[in-house]
Amino acid sequence: MSRTPDSIRRACGAVLMAAPRGKALTKAEEKILRDGRVGHVILFAQNVESPEQLAKLTKQIRDVAPGRCLIAIDHEGGLVAFGAGAVERGPTALALGATESESLAQKWGRYFGSAFRACGVDVVFAPVLDVLSTEGGEVIGTRAFGSKPARVSRLGEAMRRGLEAGGVLTCAKHFPGHGGVVADSHLTRPRDDRPLARWTHRDLVPFRAAIRAGIGSIMVAHIETPALGAAGVPASASEAVLHGLLRERLGFQGIIVSDAIDMNAYEPSLLRASLLAGVSLFPMGGTLRDAAALGAKIAEDLRDDGDGHWHLARSAMEIAKWAGSAGKRASRSRAKPSPVPAMPGAAGIARQGRAAPMVTSDAGILLLPEELGGRIRLPIDTGHIANERGEVWMRRHVRVYPFDPGAGIRRKLLAALPAGEPVTLALAHRGKPPAGQVAFLEALRSDGRLGCAVSLLDPHDLMARREVGYRLHTFDPGPEPLRYLVKILAGEAKPTGKLP
Repeated sequence: MSRTPDSIRRACGAVLMAAPRGKALTKAEEKILRDGRVGHVILFAQNVESPEQLAKLTKQIRDVAPGRCLIAIDHEGGLVAFGAGAVERGPTALALGATESESLAQKWGRYFGSAFRACGVDVVFAPVLDVLSTEGGEVIGTRAFGSKPARVSRLGEAMRRGLEAGGVLTCAKHFPGHGGVVADSHLTRPRDDRPLARWTHRDLVPFRAAIRAGIGSIMVAHIETPALGAAGVPASASEAVLHGLLRERLGFQGIIVSDAIDMNAYEPSLLRASLLAGVSLFPMGGTLRDAAALGAKIAEDLRDDGDGHWHLARSAMEIAKWAGSAGKRASRSRAKPSPVPAMPGAAGIARQGRAAPMVTSDAGILLLPEELGGRIRLPIDTGHIANERGEVWMRRHVRVYPFDPGAGIRRKLLAALPAGEPVTLALAHRGKPPAGQVAFLEALRSDGRLGCAVSLLDPHDLMARREVGYRLHTFDPGPEPLRYLVKILAGEAKPTGKLP
């Protein structure tokens, strides 16, 4: 068997992007980058501890990688904020959407961009241009700016302008739109059977606007979209979607990036089809070692494939050019990050119905889940409330319950509530709510003890429960939204945010 030429191996490495295992490169990882077996790096939470550590890691990467190695990070704000050890997590896109403030979205984008640029990061995989749908599930949720294409277009473009003004490259996602499916492409391949008109008038609108505004890179999703020509294959490997729709109909001439190719919705055998359809960069959620092994396999598979060679070389050249533009951007950027913007506050919280204050100095109970459960787990941090109100107030007014409380726990919590006091139940979930939270809501409502219900994250289930008279939606379970929630419940602030 003839050996795979070095040029093919290097070209395969030049289109792959993967993560180190920890907060510094190992000797083996240094060699993988030095040899060009993986050309580019994406960072996740396990790689980020502080600004100083992140800057040291990116310098280490640059010192060993030949040429210009792109260093990217997934940091949208809210739940998908893998750089939170080095920069502020920031608000969710849906909380920013509730304010309808392009200025605030741009300020957060500029802060993220400048903070990551100061740490040596080239690319932030944002903004999210998916249009939120009530049929959608937990995959997008509060990662979207809203369910109105015009709002998503305006705020997404504002976020892009801010990020790029901060000194990083951007990548709009997830083309042609991930907001209308329930299934999670990390686990299985979603299929969106909506008709062409729904795509044309909803999901494609923000991407069309971003292309007109000059977006340089678009990430494509691993979802089947039969109405757009991707049946039996994901959009990320569909010539009809990527060449026919994105390139020819929408006129996009920039870099096409695949969503992570080690998701269950995608198989490595599809990579050749993705290359031929126009994808240039293939990130992975796995390690540099995983990517190097995959690159070797791809190189062997493409050894005698003339079309594959040509498209691989084209992709490698496109990414090299994009990486060069990142280097120029870095040389022009300021060294220090922009100031941290204000959080959305009461403007990021929306209301349904009207009610008197639910918490006063001597009455009222706020029931909070102890964490957000599911694939992305996040403790509910009440630190800002405690700092403002004090520990005595917290002991008097706040109770904590498990993410999915069983019947016994619910009975115990209900029995311990002070008689005659208004109760606010906060719900926190992505997509479909856990049965225990729904049962808790129904028990309080049937007993006549529920004064207010709050969705801390995905709002749609509670929005549809008209039997609950007074509802608040924070779109974000972070400490600052919780602090403003208490101010609203106490009658000290008014929620002015808009529903999705």
